[in-house]
Amino acid sequence: MENQAVQAATRENRLNNCVYRLTEIILAGLALTVACICLVFLALYIEQDRDVKNHHAEVRRQQEKWETFQPEDYIITYESIGQSGIYGMGTAKATICDGILVKAENPYCNDPSTGCQTELGRYEYPMQDPVETLFQLADECLDFCSVSYDSDYGYPTHVGGGFIEGGWISVTNFEVISCDSMAE
Repeated sequence: MENQAVQAATRENRLNNCVYRLTEIILAGLALTVACICLVFLALYIEQDRDVKNHHAEVRRQQEKWETFQPEDYIITYESIGQSGIYGMGTAKATICDGILVKAENPYCNDPSTGCQTELGRYEYPMQDPVETLFQLADECLDFCSVSYDSDYGYPTHVGGGFIEGGWISVTNFEVISCDSMAE
C-alpha cells in the first residue's frame, strides 16, 4: 500500500509539473501575443505619422508651386457637397483680381435681379485668394479623404471624399483672365 501511495504521489507530482509547465507555456505565448499586437499598433502609428508628415509636405510643395505660378487675375469655379465646401453646397464661381476675391456668383443663376451673387458662407467678402482656403482644406484632409492638384499651377483640384470630413469640393473650371480688360 505504501508503494501505491508513493506511485500516486509521484503521478500527482508529475501531473502538477506538467500543469505548471503548460501554464508557463500558455502565459509565455500570451505575453508574446500581447507584445506582437503592441508592436503592430506601434508600427501602424509610426506609419500613420509618416503618412501625415508626407501629406503635409505634399500640400506645402504644391502651395509653393501655386505661389510661384499663381496668376493675379483668374476665375475659378467650384462644385461642393457637404461641409468642405467653401461656399456651402452647390456651385460657385469666384472672380479674383489682383489676388483678391471681387465677385462670387452661382454660374447657373438665371435671376438678374439678384446679380446671381452667392453667399460667401463662413468667409468674409472680399477675402484673399480662395485657393488658399482650398489649401487649408487640403492640409486638413487626412482620414478617408483624398486631394488632387493641378499639374500646371499646383492648386488643389479636388479635396475630400470620406464620411469623416463630411464632403468634398472640386474645381470644375480655372481660367486666367485680365481684370483690366473687364473694367473697360
